[in-house]
Amino acid sequence: MNLFVDKRDNEKYRVKQIDNLYWFCENLRYRHPNGVYYMNDQRLHNKYGLLYPYYDSEIIAPEGWRVATYEDYVNLVTYTGNYTTWDGLFEKVIEGGILSLDFPFGGYYDGSFEWFNVVSYFRISDKINYAFQISRYNNLNQALISSSNYSGNLFYVRCVKEV
Repeated sequence: MNLFVDKRDNEKYRVKQIDNLYWFCENLRYRHPNGVYYMNDQRLHNKYGLLYPYYDSEIIAPEGWRVATYEDYVNLVTYTGNYTTWDGLFEKVIEGGILSLDFPFGGYYDGSFEWFNVVSYFRISDKINYAFQISRYNNLNQALISSSNYSGNLFYVRCVKEV
């Protein structure tokens, strides 16, 4: 596990190499003017980071980093040995999972703050109406790529960098 310091605000992030990418093991916490805290509660900053709109995807990543793409998330599936299914990825990416990516259940924003401690959506930089989603609801735990009209929603962000 390595540590990256964002020069813009001195925020520190745990990073881990997975295959040919370094991944943030924490949600982006950069205080961009369009980013918001869940329920506007700054006390949630360290664990959950900020929620960001799609149109900021290309400008919020630290220099040398980028917001994860559709292919990056799909590659997490193949890296874990699940070449055709998302089964099993949930346990590997949540907090305490063996990949150490520690995706928390921080909700999302779609005009109101929703589903805290049940679901999280993560921005996919190259597909406006897609998101990486983790959820635990009614004994159904899942990690998947979901699609809907997400253009106006605010989601969390994970950054990656080529090795």
